[in-house]
Amino acid sequence: MTMQPKQTTRSEEVIRKHKEYLWPAVTNFYEHPLVADRGSMQYVWDVEGRRYLDFFGGILTVSVGHANPKVTGPVKAQVMMSGVTSQCSIPNHFFPVRPKPV
Repeated sequence: MTMQPKQTTRSEEVIRKHKEYLWPAVTNFYEHPLVADRGSMQYVWDVEGRRYLDFFGGILTVSVGHANPKVTGPVKAQVMMSGVTSQCSIPNHFFPVRPKPV
């Protein structure tokens, strides 16, 4: 009878790589940290697809939530306008000129 090797989860693999490739100063607070895949408003999902109510209470999470469309929409619009500026030009959308009211 042969023993089957233990299957590792995606979370275990990410944690293993984190420990292998990052220096010890970059550590987590917890022995078994959540390996987050995505977030939406007050929820976060791990890489295995489990949903959690985010009780961590980080500064931005408390005030606006994860991936809040009211925040991500304007950020995406700004990023799509221009990514490169120099001393040769001034992007109009940084300092929009609006007509003065009559």
